[in-house]
Amino acid sequence: MAYVLLDSNNVVIQKQPYPQDGFIEVPDSVVAGQIKQGSVFIDPPPSPVISPPAPAIISMTDTVTGEIVSFAVTNGQFIKQQGV
Repeated sequence: MAYVLLDSNNVVIQKQPYPQDGFIEVPDSVVAGQIKQGSVFIDPPPSPVISPPAPAIISMTDTVTGEIVSFAVTNGQFIKQQGV
């Protein structure tokens, strides 16, 4: 058996092999991060996948040559686009 400490949302925040005030006895299979629901411990739901933002395309006219120049802006970096 093991002993765990739960936060206010019933999430396991610490696990140890000996009893201590505030800890509850649980099966050895319980791990930090699991959620206590009733008398069982479940894994938390998966985090949503966050996709990086699509690059912005900026086009401007070169005032010297009259050429239209395009840049992709990603993570604050400008990358000149060829043939756009």
